[in-house]
Amino acid sequence: PYVDDALKQPLLDKVPPAGEIVSENVLQDLGVTEFRLQNGIRVIAKPTDFQNDEILVSATSPGGVSLIPDTSLIPAKTAVSVVRESGLGDFSSEQLNKALSGQVVRLSPYIGELSEGFSGSSSIEDLETLFQLIYLYFTETRGDTSAFKSLKSRFQAFYENRGVSPEAAFQDTITVTLTQYNPRFRPWTVEDIAGMNLTASLNVFRQRFADASDFTFLFVGNIDLDALRQLCKTYLANLPDLDRRENFADVTYEPPSGIIEKEVFKGLESKSQSSLIFSGPFEWSLDNVFVANRFVDALKIKLREKIREDLGGTYGVRVFGGFSKYPRERYKITINFGSDPQRVEELTTAIMGELDSLKQGFLDESYLEKVKEISLREYEKDLQENDYWLDALEYRYFHGVDPRTILRQGEMIENLTLNDLTQAAKKYLDLQNYIKVTLYPE
Repeated sequence: PYVDDALKQPLLDKVPPAGEIVSENVLQDLGVTEFRLQNGIRVIAKPTDFQNDEILVSATSPGGVSLIPDTSLIPAKTAVSVVRESGLGDFSSEQLNKALSGQVVRLSPYIGELSEGFSGSSSIEDLETLFQLIYLYFTETRGDTSAFKSLKSRFQAFYENRGVSPEAAFQDTITVTLTQYNPRFRPWTVEDIAGMNLTASLNVFRQRFADASDFTFLFVGNIDLDALRQLCKTYLANLPDLDRRENFADVTYEPPSGIIEKEVFKGLESKSQSSLIFSGPFEWSLDNVFVANRFVDALKIKLREKIREDLGGTYGVRVFGGFSKYPRERYKITINFGSDPQRVEELTTAIMGELDSLKQGFLDESYLEKVKEISLREYEKDLQENDYWLDALEYRYFHGVDPRTILRQGEMIENLTLNDLTQAAKKYLDLQNYIKVTLYPE
């Protein structure tokens, strides 16, 4: 018979003693308040009135999986899943869900390649619960053997099913080609699941969250600053301070050079997927990232018109750009399209022809105007969104850039020129250095 095992107790046995805010600074033009807690935590708060009852939070600390040795990668990359399945404090995962029932609160820890932290949100009323969850993730994670076995079983089933997927074979080929079979980035198989380990995952999670002193917390939304200060002093200021002064490690891969072409034959459906990837060194600055992203926008429009509308060869061409500062300054531009297998070469040739024409400077002024119009409209809309402010602030603080540059975006859009886009095409479209991977049916 069903037994309701809900715990009738608060999340925390007792509220920790309040700590101190040791410094505070206000950026008037941004409406942002910065303050530093006694244990080194930096808090960034941006009160808004965009949503009546929404407060967003993110937190980040340098390190992540990059500081984990190769032998512990599987426990490290499953650590967050293991902790979430196990619950917090006295609460199992199911009991925690019951305790939070009816509250508008969400918090997800993460351990990424270069950092660890949190993302979440709450209503005004449930903000203290959000802080209590943060406190518990730092101080009272737990292991649950039954939950771990269930999680491991689900991972096993996922990778068994993934092994027969044509799309998975296609993506895996892209990954191993781009990373040159670097073992830290290789795709997982069902055999890797045997490497999952409850104790090892808990140790990784606790180690990555053992020191709060280098965390930056950002809060955006309908915030009462006085109430936020008190919650930070109560639940954040007394988190452990080991003063580790960590940074991430550069253990990333080096992409191949030259023209690399691979074909994957899997599946029976008469359709193909193709991917063209251009990558190389990048001179990172906010201005260069801005121009490069606007070039990607222009490329999307150009290829959509040519390949989808003029040639009718695909339902859509997707173009993605990534321009990183850490751990190395690099760019990657990816062009993906699906098509009839018989038309892959025709469409690839057409795309390469368009790329060559862009490098030669044959881009009409109308594309510049479209990009500027779309960018300006999106920016004006973004300025009224909590999500945008959270992401924009986090990006700048993580990269050590003045957050007030957010207000420069409109000026940067207005000053964008056709020559900027042409020079970007010449820099980032090296037609003698790319990866091409195509999926064909068996």
